Amino acid sequence: MYKSKNNNKLNVDYSLLRSNTYHDDSKPKARQSSVWCSCGCVASIIAISFTIIVLIVLIAYPWLYMECQHILKPVDEDISFMPDTIAFGSCQSNWMPHSIINKINSNVFIYLGDNIYGDDGVELISWFPKHWLWYRNVLYNKLSCRHSFQKLVSRTKYVLSMWDDHDYGADNEGKNNPIRRESQAKFLDFWRIPKYSKRRRDVGIYGSYRFNASGSSVLIILPDVRSFSDLPQRENAKLLGESQWIWLEDTIRSKKSDIIIVATGTQFVDQSVSSDASIWSNFPDEKRRLESLLNPANTIFISGDVHRAGIMRSHSGFLDITSSPLSYNGNGPDGTNGIQASGNNNYMYMDNYGLLDLKRGIASVNGIDGSVLDVKI
Repeated sequence: MYKSKNNNKLNVDYSLLRSNTYHDDSKPKARQSSVWCSCGCVASIIAISFTIIVLIVLIAYPWLYMECQHILKPVDEDISFMPDTIAFGSCQSNWMPHSIINKINSNVFIYLGDNIYGDDGVELISWFPKHWLWYRNVLYNKLSCRHSFQKLVSRTKYVLSMWDDHDYGADNEGKNNPIRRESQAKFLDFWRIPKYSKRRRDVGIYGSYRFNASGSSVLIILPDVRSFSDLPQRENAKLLGESQWIWLEDTIRSKKSDIIIVATGTQFVDQSVSSDASIWSNFPDEKRRLESLLNPANTIFISGDVHRAGIMRSHSGFLDITSSPLSYNGNGPDGTNGIQASGNNNYMYMDNYGLLDLKRGIASVNGIDGSVLDVKI
């Protein structure tokens, strides 16, 4: 500022003030702009990174949201074909490799149950059952995406299936399963059970398949040991339910066959597992009733469930071939894999599958290391 020579008025050099004002205010504005730019850039980077991660996950793990394409084919209940071999197995881990599947080469393969573990690690399923249905869908999707499964269903002429407790509900689940209807609908759809099939009923997925050619016949019966089951070891405890018994008696009577194979998820002969398990021996009235309908000379039971394999024969002469697990690395009582004796029976503790060689008349369980237990049939 300065005084003019011509008058005493105070004159102000506004250019200097403007210059100072611009100089003083410009720095915080620049800093503010820089801060906003930094925050916006970080947010953009986070958003882009998150999008990329989501896309990678969806591409790498499609089973999280969809079923993979495969060629599992529907199977009619009367088939003009006579198989040379029938393979079977049970108990597939959700997460472990299914390497034994790659060794199976048969005309027919039967999944005996625990094909997924819908309650695997989910103890809350009994508290909030409806909330875990999505988890079962994911597990079926995951199974469909496995290369071993896709190759098996493509090279096997007929793939049949039944459930056991873990793909039906929770461990040792029976008729009171709160998600029975939802589990049943998902099972029937995933395994391509035709819409016209008699297995699509209100309660239970039991059914039968008859192979018939060149004057020979094989009847495969798939009883449902879960949908009607009471708790075991109770007086008059039921395993199959009366409506299923009526169907079963009619099936055995009307579909005369040279060989009858009863494919039951739980063991028919063995009595060495716990008293709370849903094995036939814990339902003695039901077991006797089934034996009265069948002839041990032309009947073979195949079973799973117990995470060990074995060949057993009852006092009445019925043969039971147990194959379990397909993939669960089942260890024996001493914590190791292999073939171990227990009482009068030998058991196989490792991933395995069962095989009925109808042409040669031999039944066997086959371990992933090449071990074999077999018997003449």
